[in-house]
Amino acid sequence: MTFGQRLLELERAGSPVESMWIVFDQQYRNSYVFGAQLFPRMRIPQRWYDAGIAVRADDFAELGARIGVPVPEFTTTVTRFNENAAAGVDPDFARGRSAYDRYYGDPTISPNPNLRALTKGPFYAVKMVLSDLGTCGGLTADHRARVLREDGAVINGLYAIGNTAANAFGTTYPGAGATIAQGLVYGYIAARDAAGAD
Repeated sequence: MTFGQRLLELERAGSPVESMWIVFDQQYRNSYVFGAQLFPRMRIPQRWYDAGIAVRADDFAELGARIGVPVPEFTTTVTRFNENAAAGVDPDFARGRSAYDRYYGDPTISPNPNLRALTKGPFYAVKMVLSDLGTCGGLTADHRARVLREDGAVINGLYAIGNTAANAFGTTYPGAGATIAQGLVYGYIAARDAAGAD
């Protein structure tokens, strides 16, 4: 089960997650793109702070208080994370255990390219929310992108590709570009079918 699916399951069960925050330090801000819009060393927009979706503090106790979480548990969690990062292990989420993870990690970080202790203040927290990357619905289409009726019969001349069609990957998202690929590949297939090329 994915993280997002687990959050939705908790919501349906009546135990919603009240808030989620991504926590990072100044070294992270100086080194990496954040949220696909802030390049290293770019200031976090003041409107994020004004809206309460970004918080900055000089230490973790202050940060925890400002984001409304129990401070002792928060600081204990950060200390534990930093100890695990220094040892290169992630017993909670197994980050860096697979070759795939390590490939996408930062090769300048060791012993685990996916974990670095949070030590250089100031420290930041940005509120996280679920969003979508594709669709979970849409018209059901066959292998030639032809739209199908509920009984499985083809609707002649009607095609669905990309996000207008039901997700070819089901409830998973294999990675960046998956929904674009579904549009490109099935667009090509639909055009060939409509032209009678196959």
